[in-house]
Amino acid sequence: MLIQEALYIRLTEDAGVSAAAIGGVWAGVIKQTVTYPAVAYRRVSHETAERLQSRGHSGIALHRFRFFSTCNLAAGGYDSAKALDEAIRLSLHGFAGVVTDDSVSPPATLYVNGIFQQSSFDMYDDPTQTYQVISDYDVWAEEVQPTP
Repeated sequence: MLIQEALYIRLTEDAGVSAAAIGGVWAGVIKQTVTYPAVAYRRVSHETAERLQSRGHSGIALHRFRFFSTCNLAAGGYDSAKALDEAIRLSLHGFAGVVTDDSVSPPATLYVNGIFQQSSFDMYDDPTQTYQVISDYDVWAEEVQPTP
């Protein structure tokens, strides 16, 4: 399982995020016809951690993901975008453990070593009248090792 799939599962199975993200959780960008509030996420950087004692891949990688909690004025505006961002923080920040995808056979799993919020900032887009709370998270997780 890829880390972005694990994050999707974690967020969509969280009751707080599901209640706040009426328009859903989207990889990449939010569709224009979505009901707000909604969240989109995408990976903005990736680093592999190398083993120091013997050169090679450690099996762990650091991913930086950016989450865009978005809401228009008609659906609650700034307060709803902030509430969605907080639901995501409560679901992700400090999480470590196994994420399982039961929709495939056999079930796929991924061990997440830790997720930590790094920064957050607020934006408003006048043409679309949408508020966004944008938060970055560092995600340490196992990664398939390349074959020699």
